[in-house]
Amino acid sequence: MRYTMDTMAYGRECGRLLTVTLVDGVETARDIQITTQLHGRFSSAFQDGSNRCLLPTRTMAKIASLQARAHSANPIELCASSISRQMLDECPAADTATTLVEELACRPRPGTKRTFDIGPGEVQTARAVVNRDGSSEVHSGFRGFNMLLTAGSSFTGFLRGASGITTMLEIEDRPLGQVSNYSWSYLRAPDNYGQCRKRAWRAVLSTFDDHRSHSTQHTTFLLGASILEACPEIANVKVNLRAYNFENVAECEPPPGVEKNTDLAYETTTTPYGTVTATITRSGS
Repeated sequence: MRYTMDTMAYGRECGRLLTVTLVDGVETARDIQITTQLHGRFSSAFQDGSNRCLLPTRTMAKIASLQARAHSANPIELCASSISRQMLDECPAADTATTLVEELACRPRPGTKRTFDIGPGEVQTARAVVNRDGSSEVHSGFRGFNMLLTAGSSFTGFLRGASGITTMLEIEDRPLGQVSNYSWSYLRAPDNYGQCRKRAWRAVLSTFDDHRSHSTQHTTFLLGASILEACPEIANVKVNLRAYNFENVAECEPPPGVEKNTDLAYETTTTPYGTVTATITRSGS
């Protein structure tokens, strides 16, 4: 019996790399994680056990380290593209090289010279796909955007089902907690990837703070659309949102002799939680 292979790919989780740059006496640290993958014509390795077509994954890691050092002061999109191009140059049997670079939060601690706070926080992402025919594409984004809206979220007028199985009450106003991830592709390469990402980040924060949410689906669309509005270079954006609801209001009775106030207390429901995914595309792109 003969077998065929439709997809042949391999790669390496290159681990975390720390780069430190000194400019005008000020140190800047970047904490990044790199994942690489090659797709191509590797049937002799997979089926016959011949490794002549394989670029060692240790070499992929070396390429990643060298390019990360060379691009220590550049946007992670440029670093990812350079890694993919060099891997393709080094491996003739590969048709496509893909590199994912994730930059973790690494912020200088106020009042110090060389001390940085690392995580938690949003993770910046860049994925570069380079093909043998010379075509390429870059996807940018950020994940782990964790925010809480104290009011302005509702859920009313929903479907109750033909059998009447839905018995939950309508919710006029509640807090909304969410963790969201964003990934976008470009109509054209921006003049500055970093500035484009900052505009996207600010648009998401401003929209979340100001909007009236009628559902997590509604919020998902508004957040994605805000990125397209702020960044004309972006063609489409994929949003994945995980929502934490605060549905049960806890009536807090004060101790004897203490006047009752109007503060609200909510019981959080971190699990289970709702998930929503949507891709918002600019018209005509």
